[in-house]
Amino acid sequence: MARRKLPAYTRAPKDGRCLIDTLPNEILAAIFLLVRNVCVEDDAKYGVPGWAVSLTYTCSRWRALALNTQLLWTMVPRHISLAWQQTFVKRSGGAPLELSLHFSQAPEDPFPDFQRTAMACVMMRRNLSRTRTLWLLFDSLEVYPKWSDFLCIPAPELQTLKMDSADAQAIELPSNVFQGHAPKLTSINFDNIYFTWPSLAFPELILLKINHSAGLDPDREGGMGTFAELLSLLIALPKLRYLELHDLPHSASSSNTLPLETASLPQMEFLKLFGVTEAVLLLVQHLILPSTANVLLKVSPSVDRPGDSIPSLCRHLKSHSRTPVTMQMKLSLDELCFELGMEHETYLRGYGSLYPSLAVEHERPETLSFPLFLIMISRLVIEGFTVTHLTSLHIESEALSTHTTNFWPLLLRHARAVERLGLKGPALPELCIALSRFLEGGNVVDGKQEPYLPSLQHLSLWDFSFEPLVKAAMKDLETVYWELDGPVAQDPDTLSDPDEQQENVLEWIWDDPRFKWISALKKRADEWKPLKEIELEECSGLPDWQWESYLFGDAAISVSSE
Repeated sequence: MARRKLPAYTRAPKDGRCLIDTLPNEILAAIFLLVRNVCVEDDAKYGVPGWAVSLTYTCSRWRALALNTQLLWTMVPRHISLAWQQTFVKRSGGAPLELSLHFSQAPEDPFPDFQRTAMACVMMRRNLSRTRTLWLLFDSLEVYPKWSDFLCIPAPELQTLKMDSADAQAIELPSNVFQGHAPKLTSINFDNIYFTWPSLAFPELILLKINHSAGLDPDREGGMGTFAELLSLLIALPKLRYLELHDLPHSASSSNTLPLETASLPQMEFLKLFGVTEAVLLLVQHLILPSTANVLLKVSPSVDRPGDSIPSLCRHLKSHSRTPVTMQMKLSLDELCFELGMEHETYLRGYGSLYPSLAVEHERPETLSFPLFLIMISRLVIEGFTVTHLTSLHIESEALSTHTTNFWPLLLRHARAVERLGLKGPALPELCIALSRFLEGGNVVDGKQEPYLPSLQHLSLWDFSFEPLVKAAMKDLETVYWELDGPVAQDPDTLSDPDEQQENVLEWIWDDPRFKWISALKKRADEWKPLKEIELEECSGLPDWQWESYLFGDAAISVSSE
């Protein structure tokens, strides 16, 4: 028997009762929780959470059910009023809390609200024993004197601790935070918070993220502890998987005369270090990481010795990095970034898109000119690790100048095994021209001399706009259509016979210097057969696929674009 097709809507029952009223309490409570999860971050006008009002004032049944569903009130957002926060905490009963507090001062009120702050701190202290997530956001030190005393009690259920100070005043944690008793604490995320390294020794930690977005205060930096204490802390965190440390101070690299311990982090998945080169390398050299760990080093030269940074990094790469097979590189006037991978990639997406085995970002010192910076980083790239085994290479160059003409050939000359190449940025045409040049000292195969990257098979061009080139090619022609032999023009006045053999009206573009780089690619594809595929990724300005085929030729097996 065929099933009866239901209408797109359901009529209300004659007795006026809505179908939702017939739902059992368990399902209705689950719906309430879904509403809470979706709306908990919604703007709360005058500090009133609209979703909570709707659930408790719609009808008596909803109100009774909502007030008796403790889990509904365990997520306490920071943007609602203190009165509503206290209401949430009271309604949550004894369920685990997710408490978020913003210690703010109204801009129109010149005097801090000490009473409100004190009440919030008391609420936090009384419920810390059942708090699972604690997020504290501070605006001004004047609002919360002695607030840290409220964290000097055990937090047996705490799993996540996040603290942000909105300005450079930087909050200080007590040395005995939670009295050292937070056995379930797995995540710590601080910004502009000062502490001592030993105070964070919670053995179940999986994530540790320390940032100083407002800048590190050199007068208080020493109060955080020594470099040796940092290593001792890491030794005490064997379950750590994610470690991110910003603003590692230069003093760390010169303040230790005694031998330092080595910290083994067998479960580390992501390591991100930011700071002066010497301090970052010192820490990395005293860590034992699994081979699968993803490492990002964002380094900057020290002010007193800016020229020592790149040689130090070069020596580290030569002694500690394995031979990579993939590399993504980005060069700008202010920094060099590259990512090294140890596994073959079938598709290059560009710098910053994948999780590499090692990523390095090096800022250009202000005292170092760009030409001299290029000379130094060329040594870093060529000598720091072996590029002869690279099979995939992505180059994103924002720096286009006469100074780069020697840098790129130097890299391409050594990377003979590259099969996949991605190009992006203003230097893209310059690099394409280099691909058609003969490799100095290269082999002769079938009577033809090797070009740069003789093993290249797949070329990807990223984010290039062809619109200026197409406009130049069209000139004053109102219509260009395509015959089998190429593009022809149909004069709208004479309406020439479509069957008549037409002249290729775009043939002249190959003598135009603006199309020189495309001619170089056509030459490369025609004269050196390993180049099988040219892909246009996220490029724009080509009216249709016929332009793609015409510009890049039939020698490439496929030309694709998005």
